[in-house]
Amino acid sequence: VNLGVRHASGDLVALLNDDALARPGWLARAGEVLERDPGIAAVTPKILYRTPFRAVGIDAEAWQADGDARELGRRIARATVAGRDVLGQLCGPGIHRLEIDEGGDRWRWSRPGHPVYVPVPPDAPDAEVRIDGEPAVGPLVRLINKAGSWLALDGILGDAGDREPDDGRFDQPFEHFAASGTALVVRAETWARVGE
Repeated sequence: VNLGVRHASGDLVALLNDDALARPGWLARAGEVLERDPGIAAVTPKILYRTPFRAVGIDAEAWQADGDARELGRRIARATVAGRDVLGQLCGPGIHRLEIDEGGDRWRWSRPGHPVYVPVPPDAPDAEVRIDGEPAVGPLVRLINKAGSWLALDGILGDAGDREPDDGRFDQPFEHFAASGTALVVRAETWARVGE
């Protein structure tokens, strides 16, 4: 990246990951924002996952296990889309992390009252979703990969909007601690001043 930027001759530096797809006009819009406000160092768009997700609800009574502060629902041992295992790819506020016991059995706990996002193929969004063998239905949603980054007091960096539904909450420009290099536009003079 730095070698390419050293050979660039324009007023702006734009980075776009090789696996990212930009919508038409994203570079021009970013340039307009930077031109309008010299106090802005960099611009990054809201970045969505390419894969659509099916938002499903998993009915279960809430409970807590001894010594576990999590709100638990149902133990899920299998999640499939068109017969393909996706248990490890489930995300959202309605699902806890993947657990594996000494024997290799895998499961995840649901969190009652919250959606679970199941990735479905972009070319087959109506593919059958099953949770523990039962059909699971729900609306298709697009999830945000990142809409800027934040820095916690303990030094942990995180992505704003990560795995949140693209429901309009991140449609307006706002200031964040950092911008993602996935799709970044910055003034060439700012890049030079910050250094490699």
